[in-house]
Amino acid sequence: MAETHQEVLGGLTHPRLSPWGSRPVPLLPQWYRENLSDVPAPEPLRKLNPNIETLGQLDSFWDGQLDAVDEVVLRSLVEATRGRFPPEDLTVVSETRRSELVSYPFRVRTLNTLLRVGIQRGYGPLSVGDLLLLPNFGISSLVELMCLAESARRCPTCGRIAEWSLPDIAPEPAPTAAAWDEPWNHRKRAAELLASLFDAASEFHGASTVEEALKLDLHRLASHLEIPSDLAELPIQEITGCIRISDTLTDRLRSFRDTMSPREDRLIAQRLFREHPVTLESLAQSFGVSRERMRQIQERLKQKLDTEVGRELDILANVVRDELGAVNTLEELDRAVAEVLPNPNVGVFGAPADSSLAAELDLARRMLRSRLDYAQLNALCLNEAALRLVETMRGAASEVTDEAGLIDEEAMRDRLPSREWDGVFPRLMTACGFKAIQGHWAVRSSISARTKVALLQIGRPARKVEIAAVAGLDAVQVGGALARLDTIGRADSRRWGLKEWYEEEYEGIPTMIMQRIRQDGGATSLNRLLEDLPRKFGVSDKSVYSMVRAPRFQIEDGLVSLADESAIRLRRLRDIVHGRTTNGDPYWTFRVEDRYLRGYSLTGLPPEIACALGAAPPASSSTVAVVSPTMCGPLSVNWRLTSVSGGSLGRLSRPLAKLGVGDGDYVRLIIRSSDAVELVRDHSDGRLQAEAAPEDAS
Repeated sequence: MAETHQEVLGGLTHPRLSPWGSRPVPLLPQWYRENLSDVPAPEPLRKLNPNIETLGQLDSFWDGQLDAVDEVVLRSLVEATRGRFPPEDLTVVSETRRSELVSYPFRVRTLNTLLRVGIQRGYGPLSVGDLLLLPNFGISSLVELMCLAESARRCPTCGRIAEWSLPDIAPEPAPTAAAWDEPWNHRKRAAELLASLFDAASEFHGASTVEEALKLDLHRLASHLEIPSDLAELPIQEITGCIRISDTLTDRLRSFRDTMSPREDRLIAQRLFREHPVTLESLAQSFGVSRERMRQIQERLKQKLDTEVGRELDILANVVRDELGAVNTLEELDRAVAEVLPNPNVGVFGAPADSSLAAELDLARRMLRSRLDYAQLNALCLNEAALRLVETMRGAASEVTDEAGLIDEEAMRDRLPSREWDGVFPRLMTACGFKAIQGHWAVRSSISARTKVALLQIGRPARKVEIAAVAGLDAVQVGGALARLDTIGRADSRRWGLKEWYEEEYEGIPTMIMQRIRQDGGATSLNRLLEDLPRKFGVSDKSVYSMVRAPRFQIEDGLVSLADESAIRLRRLRDIVHGRTTNGDPYWTFRVEDRYLRGYSLTGLPPEIACALGAAPPASSSTVAVVSPTMCGPLSVNWRLTSVSGGSLGRLSRPLAKLGVGDGDYVRLIIRSSDAVELVRDHSDGRLQAEAAPEDAS
């Protein structure tokens, strides 16, 4: 073959070749052109050259075509060959030409595949079957290699394919596995791959500097180049030598500490970057200098440390901040610091480690924590942006909180500056000092909040004992909270729920009767009351019938209406009292029950007694002073017309306790005046004293 058709590289003869897709390299190998001659040419190729209608006519493609074809045309040709492979024993590369493969102008993927397996160092010819066994070597790479190999054997003058031989050269020994694992080879391989990545970044994305290339998605670009598996097999440690920033940091700290003065050493050991530092005053006294002088020494030492290792600390701090985010726990922060600055006291597999750098690593970790600038708040660590957001959320709490102190979580989330904060929302709420109660957030874990949350957890009207069990409270606490919360009411005589859960709130049988009297224009049917109220509120018809007989109502011809208060007639007081004292004061005797001692009111107080103690006119209340026993506080007197048992007397527990009475004992209620009473124990066990009363007693 003429010298003009060859060039000498490294002492070997190489063909001068153009890339696949350029003149005069065939677009498809000869085997495809001959065996698939009648297959229609793909549309992209026909648009480029209408004269080529079938694959068999590709031999004449370069007759009128000078410009290279693009990747679209090449892919369409490969697609046309899908499922049609040449015989596996068809030779593609002769034995004498394998070492020259690396000089072919392959595309990146094909070249990387061949280099990775060290194909150029092998022996013997390469067949179709050999090539298809190579990892990541598909039909596209096979077609490219066959076209270039065919072009290398074709005489550029006459166009005939001829066997191409090389000078006699001793075959190179096959490389050992260890040779290919040497670090220098990995570095060379990495340089080749990274160069191809940067070339692609420049060609396809216009990157002109490494910085611009790094802003791109290099992994995606590597996938386009079909080299991600090649990159995955390159060990970084053997490429870079693995000089860790943490090692640089500790080495510099060790060198720096060797030059420190005793005062500086004490400052670092006892004060700088400490959670609980020794005061400047005490250090100044120990060294016999002023506090201001000690402060100057401290500031100068901090500046020297920053000059020495500030860059390394900034790098590690940025890595840790990215790992931790805006809000984290102290344990997470310590763990992240330990990952970039390993614990010096634990070696590989738990074996004792070299502790010669323990002091430097301890100082490095303290300096790094200080560099991170996280503030601790409610057991959490927050960066500056998170701290500002916490203040905003605290200020917004009053706007998104109900009467129980429960926070509308969705409304609070709307206060977040962006959706990126959603992931740390629970931690932000904790940092605000808000309390999580069974999946709900509250300003405080108050009885009211726990009661309402328990009701929300149940999800339906419930009795006090059931609510108390879910809330972890007692029934008395729950009862008080239910009465205070405006959004909660009684669904019936025994159950409580959110008012939005039911149409009508139960406010007791008397109120329900009066509501229906108003609804029906001043009188309602007794039958309606006996059917409607038990059905809706779970009360008994006997309770309803008993209640309509209270002084507040009147029944006439089966209709229930409100009674005229002026028509209410009371008996004379002397017909009601049980006797009079020697001073002429009337008294009424009652039997003590244990519940009175526990704060419950006495019921069944005659209306005449209630009126004599200031509860007049009817349906009113009053308070009366207790003159004996002393220091007891006033009693409450109530007379409700809706009560079938008459009036009531409250706040008895303290005076009864002072009298020393218990369940079953009798006590006289002596009426000193309309606003003062005396309580004394009745030792007659309730037997009425037949004391004469003046004729004009009222």
